[in-house]
Amino acid sequence: MRRTIPRKAAPAKAMPPSLGKVAKATKRDEATAPPRPTEKPAPVPRTTEAPEPTQGIKRATHAELIARATALAPEGEGVLVLIVSTPRGGKSDLAKKFARARALQDIVLIHDPKIPPNYPWAATIPNLDPQSIASADSALIRFDERTSPNELVRVGMALARGEGMEGGGVSTTTIIDENMRATSGPQVFDGPDLKRAYTEGSSQGHSLIALTQIPQWSPTVQIDFSQAIILGRNGGRTLAYAQKNLILPDECARTIQRLEVGEWVLVSRFEEWDRTVYYSPQED
Repeated sequence: MRRTIPRKAAPAKAMPPSLGKVAKATKRDEATAPPRPTEKPAPVPRTTEAPEPTQGIKRATHAELIARATALAPEGEGVLVLIVSTPRGGKSDLAKKFARARALQDIVLIHDPKIPPNYPWAATIPNLDPQSIASADSALIRFDERTSPNELVRVGMALARGEGMEGGGVSTTTIIDENMRATSGPQVFDGPDLKRAYTEGSSQGHSLIALTQIPQWSPTVQIDFSQAIILGRNGGRTLAYAQKNLILPDECARTIQRLEVGEWVLVSRFEEWDRTVYYSPQED
């Protein structure tokens, strides 16, 4: 019979003193520590709403807005207007009202590169000859993307000066429906006549109305020389840029955040903000 020799148990490995103390301390801490939460605490909700509207803001109509903007120009000179709002913020709708109001006394040239056009009721002519434009049946004339804003502004100033025309010049308003088409990059006009329209054109009887959703791209001369800057609802970087470069009062900036589509404020380098929101009532 085979004898079975019992094996000796292997001696237990000694734990280093330092680790032993840590293990005991950890067990004691776990025993006395309060129970851990099983669920994460609910996140604190973030406030995304604009500040409460300022009290005491006046209301006026779009017709009053157009009249006030036009009155900012010196007697006998053109007016320079910059309209700023978010995409689909009502810029073209307001510009249409400007166009019809200006057509009562001016020839109105509209740069309308959109498809379909924003101003389909305006007439079209096949060339940029000032005499042909002056003798057209309609005072409202639309040009598409085949004509550049720089070319159209050049013709508008020629009409105002009476170059190549019989009977002298006629007051003219040019509307640039998309100001990005008038720039070749951030703060750079796409042609020298656009700059001249701001520095010289208004004194010659030429008015210019430009529409933009990105004022950061507008050349400095455009912002500095515009007598009327009309702002629709905006926020974020665009509003921060406008507040800094147009020196908007805090109350005006808060009001701009709360505007609805079709509501506007007007600021001017000639006078303080009038604390008025311009809107479009049914009868306007």
